[in-house]
Amino acid sequence: MIEAARQIAGLMLDGGTAGVEGEDPVEQLERIARSFPDLPMLPALVRVRVGDLHRQAGRRDLAVRAYRDVERDHPNEPEMIVEALMNLSVMAEEDKDPSQALDHANELLERCADQPGVCQRARRRISSLARTYAEDLTLRGEKKIEDERKDRNY
Repeated sequence: MIEAARQIAGLMLDGGTAGVEGEDPVEQLERIARSFPDLPMLPALVRVRVGDLHRQAGRRDLAVRAYRDVERDHPNEPEMIVEALMNLSVMAEEDKDPSQALDHANELLERCADQPGVCQRARRRISSLARTYAEDLTLRGEKKIEDERKDRNY
């Protein structure tokens, strides 16, 4: 089902039945979703793709909103939730926010605990982030402890 939805969205975006020339890609995706109401996964797929488009255009706040919409509005589409949470984790890492990146990966692990493949992917993400940011996290932790000690001494 997901592959069929991807193919429809891909064909339409690539010009198969693209509609109005020069149409905003986000509007085009929204129109695609409305055109196929019998494909329940398509709205979630469209939200992920809208997030991708915003991300590529540097509109990170809109990308985050689109990915969060997938989580909130499409709880029965776990594959799309996985994509949304992984994208949120990667974006947080790009923003040099390892704590948030780990939070998204942990959320993925918790939400998809009954899916072994997703759990493995989430664990690999967490391990990768931990290795990448071990020094940064250690330094932040040490600084926090040091600041707390200073506060207690005053």
